[in-house]
Amino acid sequence: TTWVRGWARHGWRTAKGAAVKNRDLWEKLVAEVGRREADGLKVMFWRVGRRFNGEADAAAKAAAGELEAPDTWADYRGIDFGGSVCVIT
Repeated sequence: TTWVRGWARHGWRTAKGAAVKNRDLWEKLVAEVGRREADGLKVMFWRVGRRFNGEADAAAKAAAGELEAPDTWADYRGIDFGGSVCVIT
């Protein structure tokens, strides 16, 4: 999130002056994080080292290829870590 704040301050440009890739997705992510934090949920991001990134990417692609997209999507809010989940569709 430190990088995102810097990109926004500098007109969505990287330190080398290039346009930030996937700006639209970053903006949506920042907005969603803000909403969650306003609800009291602390959102943290961790950097995954390159050594593990390839393995994680391959696993995600394999899993995505095994599943069919659902006909409908749900927005999950109000997760109670006691086991119940409130689903808003």
